[in-house]
Amino acid sequence: MNILDENVLICQFQTQVDQLYRSMNQELLINLFHLANQTENELTLQIIGSLIATYIDTNHQEITCFENIYQGVFQIIRKINSTSKPVYHFLGSILATIMFHFQDKLPTNSFNLYIQELLSAKPIAAFAILEAVIRRLTPNHKLHKIAVITLDSQHRAVKNYFYKNNLELLLNSIMLILKNNYVDLVDKAINLFSLIMEGEFITDTKEKDFHKLRRADIKNNNSLQCQLSRFNPCFIEAEIQQLMIENSNLQWVDPTRSDIKRLWANILDPEFIQLLLRLLPQCNILWNVLGKICKIFKKHFLKEQRALDLILFMTQEVQKLDPTQLDLVKLLKFSCRTIYANTNQDWLVFNMQLFSKANTIEQQVQVFRFLREICRYYRQVPNFNKEYFNQLFIQIIYNFFSNWVLSQTEVLLTENQYYQNIRYNIKVITQFINKNYFQFFQQFIAQNLNNLKIVVHAFDFLLLGFKSLVYSTSYQLDVLVKLRHYQSMDRFLYPFDLETFNQFNYQTFFIELIDVLWKINAHLQSNGIQTKFYYYLWSALFDSDLLIKFEPIMQQIQIERKLFFDFTQLLAITDTNLLKKCLRLISNSKIRFEKDQIYNNYICTINNIMIPSECLSIFDHFQLIQDTELQELYYSIKCSIYNAQNEAFYNSEDCDNLLNKFLVGLNGLVTNLQDVQSIMYIFKSLLNANGRFSYKQIMTMMWEQQRFNQFKQFLQLNPISETSITLLVFTKKMISIDSVKSLRSEIVDEMYEWIYSLSQYYVDWLTRNNNDFNQERQLGEKSEKKIYQVYYRPIRKLLKLFVNFKYMRQCLTSKVKVKEQILQLIYKLLHLINLNDLNVLIHKMEPLYRVCEWLVEFELANNKMNPNDSHLILEFANKAIRIQEKQTFTLAIKIFEIAKDKPDILNKHYVLIQFILEDLLIAAYIYNQRVQEIGKILYNHLKKHPNIYDSLFVSIQQRVSQKKSALWQQQFIQKASILKQQLYQKQDQFNDAFVQLQMLYNYLQ
Repeated sequence: MNILDENVLICQFQTQVDQLYRSMNQELLINLFHLANQTENELTLQIIGSLIATYIDTNHQEITCFENIYQGVFQIIRKINSTSKPVYHFLGSILATIMFHFQDKLPTNSFNLYIQELLSAKPIAAFAILEAVIRRLTPNHKLHKIAVITLDSQHRAVKNYFYKNNLELLLNSIMLILKNNYVDLVDKAINLFSLIMEGEFITDTKEKDFHKLRRADIKNNNSLQCQLSRFNPCFIEAEIQQLMIENSNLQWVDPTRSDIKRLWANILDPEFIQLLLRLLPQCNILWNVLGKICKIFKKHFLKEQRALDLILFMTQEVQKLDPTQLDLVKLLKFSCRTIYANTNQDWLVFNMQLFSKANTIEQQVQVFRFLREICRYYRQVPNFNKEYFNQLFIQIIYNFFSNWVLSQTEVLLTENQYYQNIRYNIKVITQFINKNYFQFFQQFIAQNLNNLKIVVHAFDFLLLGFKSLVYSTSYQLDVLVKLRHYQSMDRFLYPFDLETFNQFNYQTFFIELIDVLWKINAHLQSNGIQTKFYYYLWSALFDSDLLIKFEPIMQQIQIERKLFFDFTQLLAITDTNLLKKCLRLISNSKIRFEKDQIYNNYICTINNIMIPSECLSIFDHFQLIQDTELQELYYSIKCSIYNAQNEAFYNSEDCDNLLNKFLVGLNGLVTNLQDVQSIMYIFKSLLNANGRFSYKQIMTMMWEQQRFNQFKQFLQLNPISETSITLLVFTKKMISIDSVKSLRSEIVDEMYEWIYSLSQYYVDWLTRNNNDFNQERQLGEKSEKKIYQVYYRPIRKLLKLFVNFKYMRQCLTSKVKVKEQILQLIYKLLHLINLNDLNVLIHKMEPLYRVCEWLVEFELANNKMNPNDSHLILEFANKAIRIQEKQTFTLAIKIFEIAKDKPDILNKHYVLIQFILEDLLIAAYIYNQRVQEIGKILYNHLKKHPNIYDSLFVSIQQRVSQKKSALWQQQFIQKASILKQQLYQKQDQFNDAFVQLQMLYNYLQ
């Protein structure tokens, strides 16, 4: 490229950036790299960095020249004389992307050596690169608010490997800046340290598994040996397991990773902490770093004296600062995290003196966070001065109530997120001061009974405390259950002062409290004010996960039950969101009817709470509700009641009458409606999980009334309109249960025709738009959201429908040709999914793998799948095995296990099968994933094809040959040969040897 090309590149980036990203290919990649070697234009270098990094990230499977680019970028950085951080950041993003995708193929210490060289020559460049790399290895927790992305195995392994090789480099770099007081780089050094600690908090498999074990639910399995027998053996060595069993505790296992220990050793260096604290109070970002240090202390080093001394030293140094010069929010945020190390009176007083200066809602949040942490600490300490804290907390809550809740309502509405945070903290505090809290607000309401504004807000705080007390009481009951089964469990539970709890007669307290709440609510209702009382009451009574037995409590309350469960109160709720919450509570509850032999009638219970049957009369009617979500909830409850009645009725006449009543009501509603969309929404609402007993009759009614023909008018709408998407969901519900087999053959025929019409409508539209979206994909993150919403959202909904199609395909039908056409549409849809898009969207594509699973299970078995389709399905499986997202990874293993044994698959897809086997082995050995299952698959396959054993295990040995000792190489070869011999033994013996080799691979250097 010449200078004219450079100007064109800048112009195109400024005016046609999307087109530029779309046009990226390997040839342009090389040309851009040559241009970067020739230019010193800072804007050009930034553009090139962005283009190359994005292209490598999206197309890394096709990149072969990554090592040349990696080394070349460092040469460019050495050569240029820029002082611009963005230039180095964008060039660093190329390095970060290459390290993420190819770290195990790069020279082991190359990054370390390059950065050390830059630290002495160009510190600004070194820090920009380090920041870019760590940001790339510490992923975002959210993807466009569509899905939460967890740290998958590849990401975790790359991050841990990076820290293993470069942690000292990172910490020494930070120390260098602090010691030499490079003013321009101090903020960068602190930011870098903060990023390192953020990366630490995303736990790896080993630590996560440890916490899963130590918090294991042992209510039904009180033997530690029983727990360990079901636990992944590759995580805890056999000798350590034996020690744990012999000692009946878990203290032999240290869950703290070595990189955290190395990080902590650096933090404990007195010089390091002093250099950090020297930057206060000017360096505001340092408060966050100090808070993270406290977080690591609490999580990993709570009982270590040197660590305790460190936190005490930090707090003592902070106390020497002038409080008027400090940022109140940042100071209190830091102080919250020190409570578990320092509860000295002078430290608490130092912070509490600042409470009166909390003049903003954000500052008030930190005040209550500080109180929350005091509660969490002291509620596990027996025999402390509880009365002192009770009075203090009540006063602070009252001040907030008076100065904010009553006086600045508009501010709380505007800053609702902050207000909700404070309410959450108050809930935690009420668990600590429950009796005093309730007594205070009851007296306050009694004194201000005629001031309805005060009563409304105070009652809201009482309800908040009631909800908190319900859940904390249930938790403490759960703790007591666990302790009865396993005496050492108290070290692993969120601690409470159980002695105090055992003296608390919670049943009597709830009887008195519910009575008081009832009376206050009645007072407000008599003045025309609606409250959330019923919502809070029902959420406690109808929650089947709570351990509190509320039925005996309800029997002692002197109020008629039909008033407590007067569901007509729902009609008075004007807040739509609150109404939905109330209906969802009832919808998710277990409704049952039992026959009372004495009175010869049926008794209704919801979550084992007796409910007068007349209270359910509000759900007797069939009606059109404009809000579709409310309608779904209403009919879900209605169907749940019908199901419960149908299961309880003993004679068929009662069941027939019940069903007839249901059908007459439904028919009366839909025949009087002219709007086809409303009719569709009503039928969709009735085809819910609770609608089992009426499914056949609903589908028959739709067929008799020729509703499928009416619904075809929606096939003229935009495929991504809400009505069209709802049509997909509705059709999925039609075939979502096994009862579809009970339908008449004529109805099944019509459903086949309908599914074909709907599927063809979507597949044709997606095919027409596929080329556009192939181009959009090249834009990387800039269009991920658009690609999902406009392309993959309908694909995902259609795949969910096809997941349920496995039920339909078993039904007898005369529409055999239509059935085959639908299968062809499914294959066509699969070919519209881009493999590279799964890198980002796999967390939302579980339906894809469920469809592939039944296709392989049924169609491949009957030799009905062509090689292109089976190859694509295996590619999907291999992609999931590489990414290792939990759900799709499990399904991919199943797909491969079924497919590899089918006729001709091995011959037609030999190379791909080899790749998948290698990736499975890597998943088991490098990432500790599904070791036993993968061992079983390999045993079954290698037993039939022993000739591929050597090539398979040589490939995995080579993956880490640079990082292991000669002794490791020798032992690995020896153990691998033993494993090969076990192919001719029983599977259990092979599995044992497979796990031993896996442990050697991971735990020996």
